Amino acid sequence: MYQTTGIKQYVKHDVGLHGRGLRTESSSHQLRDLSIRKNLNNLNKLREVMDTANQRYLSVQQDVLASYVDRGQLEQLSRPSISATGRRVPGLHIDDPRLVATLNAILCFAYLVGKGLFHTRDLLGDVQRSLCNPHYTLSQLRYDLSKLRGKGLVLRVAGTQAYQVSSKGYHIAIFYLKLYQIYAPLTAAICDPVEADNSLLTHRQTKLDRLYGAVDKSLQKLATHLGMAA
Repeated sequence: MYQTTGIKQYVKHDVGLHGRGLRTESSSHQLRDLSIRKNLNNLNKLREVMDTANQRYLSVQQDVLASYVDRGQLEQLSRPSISATGRRVPGLHIDDPRLVATLNAILCFAYLVGKGLFHTRDLLGDVQRSLCNPHYTLSQLRYDLSKLRGKGLVLRVAGTQAYQVSSKGYHIAIFYLKLYQIYAPLTAAICDPVEADNSLLTHRQTKLDRLYGAVDKSLQKLATHLGMAA
């Protein structure tokens, strides 16, 4: 409410195809709050002011509802769990090089063609090259894939030896890889800086280095906003 002017929302279920409806209404008991005189000639102006207020409210509401608040999903992925068959499934850790290599392999565009299936032997070479380890075996790959299966990121096609990445799996895999590509170089810059005074190198840095620098500054601002700044 602002003085005698306010906005209300009404939610109605079982409406239309989506099963619910949302109505947002503005009301005012004193138009002087809005600097509008009581006169039918001002009706269109009043409607415009009310509609603008409604849209502003909906826009802010959308931003609030779309905020990224942790509800324990990341913790669930990183902790061991029990599969539907009663098997213990180890957690997924983003700093695990075998996990990163396996995620890279299953996201290969070639596995989007046709039925979108792949076998362990299809992935082995890519994972070995990512790890720079030619001794990485099929048994190890099957174990790493079993962890992804246990978390629902990879699905085993019934009656076959083929796998398929789930929709959730694509989103999580891409997110993990993006996050790793961001924090790994930033960690290297902190633990093993090229030069003590990085400002001396600013004009000579590559575009990639400058982008990482911008990410670092943004993370510092986020930490300050969350009260985490050192």
